[in-house]
Amino acid sequence: MTRYKLTFKPHSDYSKIHISGELNGKVFIYRYMPFSVFIKCLCTKTFRFNEPSQWPDQFESRFYNATYFSPKNHVIPHKVFAFCTTAERDCEASWSIYASNEPTIQIKINRSKWLSSLNKWNKDKKNSKFTIYESKVNYDLKEAHIAVIHKPNFVDRYNILQKTQGHDLLFKNFDLDSYLSLLLLKRMAYSYEDEIRYMIVQQHKEEIDSKDEKYLDLPIFDFDFIEEIRFSSRLSLCQLCKILTIFEGNGWVQQQTGIKKVILKKDNKEIPLYAFDISEGTYADMSKPITI
Repeated sequence: MTRYKLTFKPHSDYSKIHISGELNGKVFIYRYMPFSVFIKCLCTKTFRFNEPSQWPDQFESRFYNATYFSPKNHVIPHKVFAFCTTAERDCEASWSIYASNEPTIQIKINRSKWLSSLNKWNKDKKNSKFTIYESKVNYDLKEAHIAVIHKPNFVDRYNILQKTQGHDLLFKNFDLDSYLSLLLLKRMAYSYEDEIRYMIVQQHKEEIDSKDEKYLDLPIFDFDFIEEIRFSSRLSLCQLCKILTIFEGNGWVQQQTGIKKVILKKDNKEIPLYAFDISEGTYADMSKPITI
């Protein structure tokens, strides 16, 4: 099986989720986001899936923005919306990238409960035109190779395919798996991200909506799949209180448990909140109780 061309199969427990078979045993995933985005998630109880045309890296978005032709007819690409997570809990680069203009928030997500929420959403009849895919991102290629992989004379110079042409494997029998495999290519330089990508794909190409949606907000936000929340040390007391106030409005009770964390509790569920110091790579001191 080539590492360029992925094969997706239905998940054994969640029939609406198709996976590439690379994440067996992965219990937790992590999502980094700016403070303002996290607040919107909390208030609207949604997660935003973005169309790949909105990805800032041109080497990622180029295959989504491309025009495809077959020898017989024009190939209509599938409409796709994606949500990016990572398997890395302590990636300081991710903390820094998202912290350019505002504090960064990291959510630790129980993957099984997350998949259950996605599966439940997709079972709704009004969402049946979509199929959901989960896969790790492929970091095997440099940018020069991503730029020419669609050309018939492309040859794998890293010997991943043992001198087999990458073009033939991805484009000779071009199908949805080929298309999604292209959307999962990312340059070697970004391998530190260890990204796990969730893609919502419109099943029937002829039903693609005429209006040009750039995102899809899924009402799947569930406090149940959140295991932990960490925030950068740039987060102000006022911003932290805003987070706690929203949780309180949803029936959560704040508990102070020591110098390093605050616990939010509701029924039998607990969510710890930590402050993460990027410069020192340690947790900030939270010894004083926070009153809201």
